[in-house]
Amino acid sequence: MIEGLQIQSETQNGKVFYYPAVLTVRGVSQYRDDEISFQEISGFWSLKYEPRAYVYSSAPRAEGTNPGDGKLHIGDVAKFGLNINPKSTGNSFYHNISSVMPSEGEPPIERVQSQGQPAPQSGGSWASDTGSSDSAPSWTSGT
Repeated sequence: MIEGLQIQSETQNGKVFYYPAVLTVRGVSQYRDDEISFQEISGFWSLKYEPRAYVYSSAPRAEGTNPGDGKLHIGDVAKFGLNINPKSTGNSFYHNISSVMPSEGEPPIERVQSQGQPAPQSGGSWASDTGSSDSAPSWTSGT
């Protein structure tokens, strides 16, 4: 389902759980700090169910941010447990972050060039390092 990640298990209703992978935070939504993107894989991922007290970082923080603030910041490197869950309508999915752990010095996975999912549509207000946008809320991203 998501290239670059190894499937741990899959349910009959189509929910897919991946083995934890070390990833780098590429973007954080301006409006919801629990919605992020990664450099190594595509998609926009939600941290809604993760206890924020357990967010770790091995990367330098932007000036004025606090490593213990429980939020993810651009450039943070950590081991993320991810899952995707089909929405009740259409061919889209919820992209969930189920856990965030220290990377313990392990490097991020290789960046995946091609994804098995359609590219985002243009016309919204997502900010990116290429200047393009798609249909989700505004984001800031690092390069």
